[in-house]
Amino acid sequence: MKIDLYKSVDKIIGIPLCYFLSVFSVFFSKNKDVKKILLIKLWAVGDSVVTLPLINALREKFPNSEIDILARKRNQEIFKHNKDIKRILLFESNNYLQLLSLFRQYDLAFDTEPYLNISALLSFWMGKTKIGFSNQHRSILYDVQVDHDKKQHMVQNYLDMIRALGFTVNYDKLIPINSSKQDEAKIDIFSKKINKKIVGLCVGTAESASKTRIWDDKKWAELADNLSEQNYQVIFVGSKNEKSKIEQIFTHMKSSAINSAGEFSLLETCELIKTMNLFISIDTGPMHIAAAQGVKTIGLFGPTTPTLWKPYGKNNIAIYKNLSCSPCIINDKGRTPDCLRKTDRYACMQEISVEEVLRAVNYIKQNDFLKQK
Repeated sequence: MKIDLYKSVDKIIGIPLCYFLSVFSVFFSKNKDVKKILLIKLWAVGDSVVTLPLINALREKFPNSEIDILARKRNQEIFKHNKDIKRILLFESNNYLQLLSLFRQYDLAFDTEPYLNISALLSFWMGKTKIGFSNQHRSILYDVQVDHDKKQHMVQNYLDMIRALGFTVNYDKLIPINSSKQDEAKIDIFSKKINKKIVGLCVGTAESASKTRIWDDKKWAELADNLSEQNYQVIFVGSKNEKSKIEQIFTHMKSSAINSAGEFSLLETCELIKTMNLFISIDTGPMHIAAAQGVKTIGLFGPTTPTLWKPYGKNNIAIYKNLSCSPCIINDKGRTPDCLRKTDRYACMQEISVEEVLRAVNYIKQNDFLKQK
C-alpha cells in the first residue's frame, strides 16, 4: 500500500474507530500485576532505533516480565537479536488473525507511534493498560497519556512513557543493535580488506521519508573527495534503491569510493557501520544506527528538527539552518510535505555547505572523538 494512501485510510477510518471504542474502556479493568508488556513500533527504522533505551528501561524496571514487540517487516530486524525482547509480532496481512486472538493479553501496551491511529487501536485491543502520546484524537484510548515534547529528543519522549508510571530513568546514549554471528563474520571479511580509517556516508532516505531531506549530489561528491584526500576510506551505505543515486554521485567525483548500497542486509549494514570511525548522513535510519553503534555521527537537517531527531549521544553533531519555514515535517501530525517554499526551494538543505560539514569533521578529529577500532 502506498504511503499516502496508508495515511489517508488511517485518518479516515482510524479516528472514528478510536472514539467509538473509547466508550467500551470503562468496562475493562486494569491489571497492576505486570507479567507481559507490548511495545508497538510500526514504522521507520531510525525511529525503531530510538525506542531501544525505552525497551532497555522496561527490562530493568520489570525484570520478570515478558516484553514483546509489534513491528512490521520493514523494521523488525532492529529488534531481532535484542536480548530484552521475548518475541516479535508482525502487523502484516498474514498475521491479522493471530493479533485478533491476543485480546487484552498484555498488562502494559506502549504505543510509540507519533501519530498513527491504527497503533492506538492495536494497543486498545491487545493491552489492559495503554500508554501513548496526548493531545490527539487517538489519545482518548490511552489510560496514561504523555506529552509529545518538541523541546526534547525523541529518546526522552519515549522514556517519559515509563516515567509516567512512576519510574526514574535516563540514558545519555542509544543501545547498540545486535546481529547474528553470520552477519558479523561477513562484515569482518569485508572490513579486513580496508587498512584506513573509514567514513560512512548516507545520502538517501526510505520510501516513507520526505525527499526534502536530500542534499545535493555534487556536494556529496566534493565532501567525499575531500575526505579521500585526508586518507579516509569513504563507504556509501544505503538500500538497493539508492545504488543508482550513489553511482550518479560517483560521476562528479575525482577520487574513488565504495558503494555498498544493496550489497548488505539491514543487520549486516549495522555491523558494517560499527566498523566505521565516522558517519555523515542526512536525517534517516542509518544516521540513528551509527549513533547506536557508538560511531561519532554528523547529521544534516533541514525539514526536520534536530531537537527531536539529532544523532543521540555525546559529541554527535547536527548541522541545521533553522529557516523561518523549518521544520515543515511534523511527525506527531503525520505531515511530510514537499517543500512549501515558492522560491529557493529546498533551501533548508541546500544552504548547508561542504565547508560546514568539513569543519564538523575537523572538530571531531581534533578533539579525538573519532571511534577507534
